[in-house]
Amino acid sequence: MSERETRADAEHWQAALRLYEALLDLPAEARAEALSRADAAPEARERAARMLAADGQPSVLDVPLGNVPAGDTGPTDLVGRRLGRWLLTGLLGQGGMSVVYRARSLAPPAGQEAALKLLSMAAATTAGRARFEREIEILVRLRHPGIAPLYDAGVGADGTPWFAMALVEGVDIAAWCREQGLGVAQRVELLLQVCDAVAHAHRHLVIHRDIKPSNVLVDAEGRAILLDFGISRILAEGTAEITGTGRYAFTPRYAAPEQIDGGAITTATDVYSLGSLLHALLLGSAPQFPPNAPDTECVDPAKIAKREEDRALRKTLSGDLGAILRKALARDPEKRHAGAAELAADLRAWREGRPVSAHHDGGFYRLRRFVGRHKLASGLTAALALSLVAGIAGVAWQAEDARRQAARANLTREFLLEIFAEADLMTRGTRPPDIRLVLEKAASQAPQRFTERPELQADILYLVGRLQRLNMDNRAAVGTLRAALALDERSGAPWTDERRRAARTLSQALRMLGEREEAGREAQAWMAADPEAPALTSPVHCGGLLDLPDQTDHERRERLESAWPRCRTFPVGSRERMMFVTRLSQVRRATGDPEGALAVSGAEDAAVAALPNLDPTLWSDWTVLKAELGLTLAALDRHEESAEVSAASIRLAERHAGPDSAFVVGLLRVHGARLSDLGRHDEAQAALERAWTINQRLGDGHIRSEDPALLFNLGANAMEAGRHQDAIGYWERCLEAMAGSGQQDHTHYGITLRLISESQRALDDFAGATETASQAVAFLELRHPKRTDLRSEAEFAYCLALAGLSSDRALSHCRRGTALAGESGTRSPELLEKGRQAEIEASGLLER
Repeated sequence: MSERETRADAEHWQAALRLYEALLDLPAEARAEALSRADAAPEARERAARMLAADGQPSVLDVPLGNVPAGDTGPTDLVGRRLGRWLLTGLLGQGGMSVVYRARSLAPPAGQEAALKLLSMAAATTAGRARFEREIEILVRLRHPGIAPLYDAGVGADGTPWFAMALVEGVDIAAWCREQGLGVAQRVELLLQVCDAVAHAHRHLVIHRDIKPSNVLVDAEGRAILLDFGISRILAEGTAEITGTGRYAFTPRYAAPEQIDGGAITTATDVYSLGSLLHALLLGSAPQFPPNAPDTECVDPAKIAKREEDRALRKTLSGDLGAILRKALARDPEKRHAGAAELAADLRAWREGRPVSAHHDGGFYRLRRFVGRHKLASGLTAALALSLVAGIAGVAWQAEDARRQAARANLTREFLLEIFAEADLMTRGTRPPDIRLVLEKAASQAPQRFTERPELQADILYLVGRLQRLNMDNRAAVGTLRAALALDERSGAPWTDERRRAARTLSQALRMLGEREEAGREAQAWMAADPEAPALTSPVHCGGLLDLPDQTDHERRERLESAWPRCRTFPVGSRERMMFVTRLSQVRRATGDPEGALAVSGAEDAAVAALPNLDPTLWSDWTVLKAELGLTLAALDRHEESAEVSAASIRLAERHAGPDSAFVVGLLRVHGARLSDLGRHDEAQAALERAWTINQRLGDGHIRSEDPALLFNLGANAMEAGRHQDAIGYWERCLEAMAGSGQQDHTHYGITLRLISESQRALDDFAGATETASQAVAFLELRHPKRTDLRSEAEFAYCLALAGLSSDRALSHCRRGTALAGESGTRSPELLEKGRQAEIEASGLLER
């Protein structure tokens, strides 16, 4: 083909792509007529017709993994074959350049699943191989949570290249937003994940060039994963790759104008595609352009949202968000954000109410944004803005309000400075500072000092109560926070996040004191009183769900799973989100789904670790999340990993709070259990005894609910080590501690009775074992009749104890336990086998 013919061919393709984009959103029946009237060369019209026809027949590669349409079997002859360490187990999709298989690793990590991409025979040309190898090179460069990672690569026996990458199973981002019913802010948060992944690629000199909904999948945990770097360009290259048609592959309706026109490709090209993707997420379609006007900007997104029910969206798009979108979609690349990082910065500024670069930079605009962010602390600034409209009277009123707010803050500050003089060296002399005493003094004197100012009392008591809780002085915190909340209730104060956090802190303090029922009642009361709680408008509401009165594990899981789509939209690293993830993981694990628990706790731990800066006050919440991750790994029999995670959580707590802090107690208990699982009983004993010593030294106001758990674990470790008499001693003290902390109705009370019976039987004390096992059976039947799994194990213990006494009633209890095991859901196979073994053992004892 001559140079002139090549140029003409390229022009035909450019015209065809513009025509395709203009006609794509027309109804199918109107496209043919519009195409026939189009002012374009016949070659361009014919190519546009082919593209429009193909638009209704999406490639199998656009279908989410695992959902290949029936009948699209493709080249399945390789299923069952091995490439490197990978066994091909099924076809996922195929396209013009490659075929994608589901694969499973046959070598460590054995069982790992992947998507294995194989260059198709039709594309095995020199250019095709170069492009395929370049995709591998690109994926090797990129390591980001939002980009599916490369696992392995190689060449088949016939010389065909392949690579294996993480298998991402999910739905495309647009479908996810529709299915989850996400609001505007939540959709922007999801796009920010994509922006961060693209920005990572840009930092490694890679342009994606084909960002569209089907190339962004959202997994079950709500993470957006960017796929398909097959047409990406490395910026260090001098020219773009050209296909035989004179164009490289891309999706026209999400492509930048310079892609359609054959212009230079830069990071701003991806910005346009990100803007197109956001346009589709918010409005349900790609950007629209006026017909027959190739040089104009896209239609203002606010004008597209014209239905009556879109009024709120139209208002949003008329402001800063619309300005960001219009800038990202500018026809001229120079007018767009320079890259994905700059677009993300603007979107985050919009989210936080700060000025955005896309908006005209005027003084009044920046003042308005500042006041919007500081509604309470900027009274004087707000007065100045209002004076432009309302005049001097408005300024005077706002200035007076600002003076009142400042006076309130000054009074609070002066009071606390006076109280905290107790910690001053000149005041206390050689006595060590007693923070508990300082806070008690503040709580007692605030009502006396501000008798006529209930709002000041509440401010101070909220602060003091939360400090007492942070100092693990839970009993004092309960009294202080109840007084503060009562003040706000009497005065009819609005529900602010400060008030919500105080109410949550009260529930948590009660729970740590072992007063679980009271904690649940308090949580139920404040969540019912706060009118915004049902809509979960604040992260604190997600935390409040964790404190509601106890239900069964399955009921609790249903409640948390239904709230997870909303609660996952709050920022990674926030206290409430970490606590929610921890509890969701716990309840998934408790309902027999440790894989689901690991999916959520492992992902959150990795996301927190990847944060450039974590609020230093949130380390304690991270340690609790890590402790749960360790428990989940243990439930999956990954005990070495579990012990590593629990040890890391202890180091984190010691670094921030010291080796003898209350925060270390629960973490040492969890770590001790992990060491016991590994058979390292002496180390486990040392860790558990250290936790017990710290907890006793802290006094009654601290975490008394840890006492039963510590004694339970000490008993379990002693039993595993064969020290049954020691185990019985620990467990008897555990029962006393449960009764003393209001936990005598907990399932662990019955479990502990059963374990005592088993240790008594190991010591040949069959009479004692029989009595204790009968108590366990009676307790669980009365208090927890639905826990057939626990009841069946207690029946087995009772059966074996009776058999040791040669009682004819023994086997009837084994059979009763087996019958209960058949009702216990996912655990029943294990319990049925345990029942069979118990009956065999009991029969042997009876025959002696």
